[in-house]
Amino acid sequence: MKTPRARTLTFWFTLASFFGALPAFADLGPNQQKIIDLVYSVADFMGGLFLAVSVCMFLYTGYLYFTAQGDPGKITKVNQALLWAVVGTGIGLLAFVMPQVINTFLSNATQ
Repeated sequence: MKTPRARTLTFWFTLASFFGALPAFADLGPNQQKIIDLVYSVADFMGGLFLAVSVCMFLYTGYLYFTAQGDPGKITKVNQALLWAVVGTGIGLLAFVMPQVINTFLSNATQ
């Protein structure tokens, strides 16, 4: 099992690798708009999927809260589920923002 430090380092390395590779794809020629449209389509689908799952998680945490009946162990489980529902919502919202960021990087790199 990875430690929290290893997870953090893996996340930042992956993110830096992704954004570091963007200038390599800056001059895509006539297919550039098709690729940008594909990125938008995938991001819209994934963002909608993440948001739908996060809404289900919020409903699930509400159900867990009402059935916990003050049990500290169950309340801890509810807090963890609520935390991950918030994380899922954040990821879903990022999926809608990322195509704009990628498009900005691509358009600035070609100028």
